[in-house]
Amino acid sequence: MDQLERVANVIEAYDGQGVHRTATDVDERSAQWLANEVRAIGLEPVLESYEIDRVDPENCYLEIDGRRIEGVPLFDSAHTEPDGVSGQLGVIGDDTEIALMEVAHGSTDWVELRRMATHQALIIITRGHSPGLSLLNAFDFNAPVGPPALQISSTESEWLHEQAKTGAKVNVVAHASRSHATAYNVTAKLIGRDITMPPLVVNTPRSGWWEIAAERGGGLACWLEVLRSLVSTDTQRPVFFSANTGHELGYSGIEAVLDAHQNLATDATWVHFGANIGAASGTVGRLHVSTERLRTLAEEKLEGVSRPVSYVGDGSLAPRTAAGGGEMTIVHRRGGRKYMALTNNNAYFHMREDRYPQNVNIDVVAEFANAFSSIAQLLANPQGEVIDGITD
Repeated sequence: MDQLERVANVIEAYDGQGVHRTATDVDERSAQWLANEVRAIGLEPVLESYEIDRVDPENCYLEIDGRRIEGVPLFDSAHTEPDGVSGQLGVIGDDTEIALMEVAHGSTDWVELRRMATHQALIIITRGHSPGLSLLNAFDFNAPVGPPALQISSTESEWLHEQAKTGAKVNVVAHASRSHATAYNVTAKLIGRDITMPPLVVNTPRSGWWEIAAERGGGLACWLEVLRSLVSTDTQRPVFFSANTGHELGYSGIEAVLDAHQNLATDATWVHFGANIGAASGTVGRLHVSTERLRTLAEEKLEGVSRPVSYVGDGSLAPRTAAGGGEMTIVHRRGGRKYMALTNNNAYFHMREDRYPQNVNIDVVAEFANAFSSIAQLLANPQGEVIDGITD
């Protein structure tokens, strides 16, 4: 089987498993599947468990004058009772029981508004990169804040704003339950010839709101290809592979990895496959790098990739004050200063339309996998040079 076929098979299988929310049955089956993929390549995987209170949405909708619109609750806010809450509709800040607000993907100004809101419920119109429902991650999952909030497709924006102007009566149902569940991170270790050397970590998230073929499938395919490349060689330094769940729930999975493996954040050099790698609806890649040496290495190896790559960070700030979001933000907060994190853009980010094959460019995924296999080989076998050092 050639590489393009391997990459396509991985993403097709991942897409076909269903909705990849953390600690669900799909998530557990997906962990078992990924562990089998690792084992077939030649490493023994470990399913590292951690406990979580899973949110399970029940009936979730709003209703105005007999018209019902389905939605999804925020996973880090309060939730309504089964019959919901009713009242006059306005916009955020109005003196109404229910408030309407719009949230653009990637924005943060809404967070404090949500925290301070005194409304009985919020209706959040999600503005993704394409019209539709683009769900928001639950950064406050472990300590929910704000009133019940229902996420609604941006296609309903005009109609809902018209209803808010007239002060229409609305019933909002954002009913969900929490249940104790177990989530699983998939890890594996290459021992390396010199166990005294600080490890290399290759990491990628494996959970999210929908089937997320491009959002997570591309990163998983790259992760497996790098694992395959390093297993086939006798690496000098130890290599730790981690595919964490919990991404959409406050990055709970990477927190669990770092809790289980003390000093990994500070000691290791991290290669991270973030969101949307090889999304067919994407046009550019973005690489967050924390040191000048890592940037130089990446620029050399990514030169042949057909998708343009922009670079964020050059090691000029010490210590770095931002890590580009995602799991590397958590690594940075815990003292990590050696990392590179790849993302792409995606017109269907956090949307149910992100499916295989229509939103996946297999050739681009394979190009990134090859480039990062070369990067990982050099980082795993530095030949005496501190190639991933913080300073020259």
